Amino acid sequence: MEVIRNVDREKKLRQTTLWLNSLMAFCALFSLASIVTALGWQLSETQVTVLLALSYANLGVFLSEEVARLFCIYKSVWNYLRTCLAELLLTLAIPVAAVLGADYWSSPDSAKSFVCLLHLLLIAVVGVRLLRFRGKIEAVKRLSPGHVFIFSFAALILCGTLMLLTPRASVDGISCTDALFFATSAVCVTGLVPVESLPATLTQFGQYILLVLAQLGGLGVMSITYFFAYFFAGGLSIRNRFAFQDLFSEDNLTQIGLVLGVLVGFTFSVETLGALWIYFSYAAEHAADPVFFSVFHAVMAFCNAGFSTLPQGLATHGIPVQTDFIFAIIALSVIGGIGFPVLKNFWLVTLGALRRRLWPRRVSMPARLSTHSKIVLVTGGLLLVAGTVSLLLTAIGSGEVDFMRAFFLSATTRTAGFDIGNTALLPPGTLLIMMVLMFIGGAPFSTAGGIKVTTFAVAVLSIRQFLSGKHDLEIFGRRLHGDIAHQALAIVVLTALFFASVAIVLCTLHPEINGEFLLFESISAVATVGVSCGVTPMLCDAAKCVLVVAMFVGRIGILLFLASFIRRRAPSGARLPEDSIVLS
Repeated sequence: MEVIRNVDREKKLRQTTLWLNSLMAFCALFSLASIVTALGWQLSETQVTVLLALSYANLGVFLSEEVARLFCIYKSVWNYLRTCLAELLLTLAIPVAAVLGADYWSSPDSAKSFVCLLHLLLIAVVGVRLLRFRGKIEAVKRLSPGHVFIFSFAALILCGTLMLLTPRASVDGISCTDALFFATSAVCVTGLVPVESLPATLTQFGQYILLVLAQLGGLGVMSITYFFAYFFAGGLSIRNRFAFQDLFSEDNLTQIGLVLGVLVGFTFSVETLGALWIYFSYAAEHAADPVFFSVFHAVMAFCNAGFSTLPQGLATHGIPVQTDFIFAIIALSVIGGIGFPVLKNFWLVTLGALRRRLWPRRVSMPARLSTHSKIVLVTGGLLLVAGTVSLLLTAIGSGEVDFMRAFFLSATTRTAGFDIGNTALLPPGTLLIMMVLMFIGGAPFSTAGGIKVTTFAVAVLSIRQFLSGKHDLEIFGRRLHGDIAHQALAIVVLTALFFASVAIVLCTLHPEINGEFLLFESISAVATVGVSCGVTPMLCDAAKCVLVVAMFVGRIGILLFLASFIRRRAPSGARLPEDSIVLS
């Protein structure tokens, strides 16, 4: 009899918990909708009053749900305090803020800000609760890092699209396709624009949305991915932690959280210095809003996003002669595209050298540049020099490329997406060189796209290995694992096939547009570069959606994207009989 009563109590408790959680989820969704409404719409005083009333009603429902949770689930205040102290403090902050802030509604704008604050507190309570119960969310416990990586991008793009569709984000409104394109281009740090002019289409509020999306989609999305994996999957399993270890190029599993903190701190530090450089070199004298202009271009350059608030981008009249500003863009783009593992390794080497100089008697193992760092630095340097020379030689006689523009394009074409001239006027040979540079891209675990310089280097080393007849893949006195050549080959072939598919579809949809420009646009989207010949605004909605898919898959990486959805089979002990075929 007692067992039956216990079963009934458990069943009733589960039903009560389900109802309370559903009510909590409804309140959180209403809070999100209220924040979007307050930020995205220009509301009248009457509409703000209605929004305030609805917000207070939502908060009242949420507080009632919390009181019911206290008495129906936890039974006592002590149990609630012991397990939900952080949630209790945040919950108590809601009525306190509602009472204290009611006296400071000096205008509809301040009232809307107050509404956003209250709803953010409510969402914070729900977020903390989800974090505490993350291990009990069965639906997402089996997500792999690749899945989380993809869903993080998709969630950011969806949120960005909805925000860009609000009236305050655009001057005269934009279509759903253009909003989706803008959001994808920002999150995937591409920089392709679906309209003739960004500043003529998006208001400063819309440009702020792009800024946030590009920041999260650049270096920050790696942190968000790890956070979601821990948040939803109840902490990372050993298998997934090793997968993230490989993703972050981190040897010590326990240091990944610390690395993420350093990563975010380093990002904001470099962007702050870059913004100051841009402010004093150009924005203070020439920009209407110098602070926003400096921050926007610093973030876009470091994240290799390629957006600009100037009417014609960096090709706007007078910009190419602003040498200090141009070099700031180059420096931020190179640092953002060099990859955090290289920067971390370089920092450790520098610290080791300083320690040996300051304390020569202390015995310690000297830090050295890793093989990965050497490959990235050497290959990147060679591509920078070779790209500059190639761009100059292929543009001889055109009058479109001088040394400054050749150097700028060689540095930024490998994913930053800026140009200081009209790209459509460049000779075909120059455009082809730019396509090759875009295809290669920057370094792994950076804000860059493309197949990555390490993949390109391994492919070249594999060719050298075959021609020289060596058994091993060797570089800088080290032997690389044999499987890395197979992985590099897979990345190159799959990316090339994906690029070809996108180009074929675009050429089929728009036979009236120069095929060379469509090829250029395709590789720019797949490699998440953003340099354009100006044909993107001319594309139909279907073609723009093709580019959206190209940017999304290109940013994630075609190999990671496919591997996330293709189930790997366990290797069997049996092997098939060996045979040979003719290759050439």
